[in-house]
Amino acid sequence: MKTLVTAIFDQEYLEKLKEKLDVIYRPWLGPDGKLQILQADDLANYLNENKIEILICEAEVLRKNVLEPLTSLKIIICAKGTEFFIDEDVATEKNIIIAYTPGRNANSVAEFTIGIIIAITRKIVQNHNLVQIKKWPILSAFKDRGIELNRRTVGIIGLGAIGYRVATILKTFGMKILVYDPYVKEERLKAVDAQQVDLDTLMKESDIVSVHALLTEETKGMLSKEKLALMKPTAYFINTSRGKIVDEAGLIQLLLEKKIRGAALDTYVREPIKRKSELIGLDNVITTSHIGGSSADVPYYSSKMAYEEVLRYLDGKSPLHCKNPEVIEKIFKN
Repeated sequence: MKTLVTAIFDQEYLEKLKEKLDVIYRPWLGPDGKLQILQADDLANYLNENKIEILICEAEVLRKNVLEPLTSLKIIICAKGTEFFIDEDVATEKNIIIAYTPGRNANSVAEFTIGIIIAITRKIVQNHNLVQIKKWPILSAFKDRGIELNRRTVGIIGLGAIGYRVATILKTFGMKILVYDPYVKEERLKAVDAQQVDLDTLMKESDIVSVHALLTEETKGMLSKEKLALMKPTAYFINTSRGKIVDEAGLIQLLLEKKIRGAALDTYVREPIKRKSELIGLDNVITTSHIGGSSADVPYYSSKMAYEEVLRYLDGKSPLHCKNPEVIEKIFKN
């Protein structure tokens, strides 16, 4: 069965794929570090000319103009958990299965979150920057000391795969865990000894607020300036989820006015952030370039999950994670 892999794939699982399939490996990031993403007509032609039946992708855009002309493709396995660039309606019309790999970078984001929480609360970046310019800030470091996590309260917004992992780790620091997640099950809360509260209570009582909700119509703009203003002036705000969940302008104003002690941000309303953004240069803010989910280990997990979905497909089983299950029903019915 002809298979095209354009996702960055772990070598072990690539070899396993090759044992079962006729594989073309053409990752979107070339060995020279240059992008080699197939675009629109080129992608459609490549898939048809090579009679590709299985596509394992990550960065390609599969809109109507790509999917409609396809003659052989049976299943797309997207090595991502969210933000697909696939026209699901057209794929469904053509009975092309869309599988995906949720949670493949959950540990990566969770560990990164813990890292920036400690970095902002203990002023690691600020101190590093001073030492780099040959200053030794003894007195100022004592005047404005960072806090320990032990005995503090963390408020986690969204207890999905990432939020749950963050809660699990922070519990070992001796933190009290508050959660706002209208869809979480009681047993999941109990597993991390967390207390479910409403959003206002979480914002008011937490020493650290960490955002891990998915970006949906429901969560877009959920953390308004008014909600952020409920935070303690000694509290820290962390966002490794999606920038559009937060009123960024409102957050900046509260940080400038020192109404929130600090923030560590990996995601923004606009990416890259503007060079003139007021977030740049604030001494109570850590800014990173949306790297939380980009550890060197993520391709291993996404490759493993994609490979397992291939095995299920070859065995005539439904994918574990499918965006258009109605296609499965049609295939199995026939």
